[in-house]
Amino acid sequence: MGYEKQQTLRITTTGRMSGRKHQTTIWFVVDVNGRLFVSTRDASRDWVRNVLKDASVEVTIADVTRKMKAFPLTSDEDK
Repeated sequence: MGYEKQQTLRITTTGRMSGRKHQTTIWFVVDVNGRLFVSTRDASRDWVRNVLKDASVEVTIADVTRKMKAFPLTSDEDK
C-alpha cells in the first residue's frame, strides 16, 4: 500500500458522549509486520478517550480509508 512512507494519518473516532464522528490527524509508525502504531503523551485527548470507549475507527492514509480496531498497548508483551 505504500503507507510506510507516510508520516501522518487521519483517525475517525466516534464521540463517546455525542456519538458523532470526529477526525484527528496524528503521527504514526509502522513496524516490520506492517502494523500501525500511534502514541500520545496526553491520554486525556478526546480521540484517545473516544477510542477507549469504542475501538472501531476509520484510518485514512493518503487517500485510502480502512475500518480498523484500535486498542491500547499496556506492556511490551502486547507488541
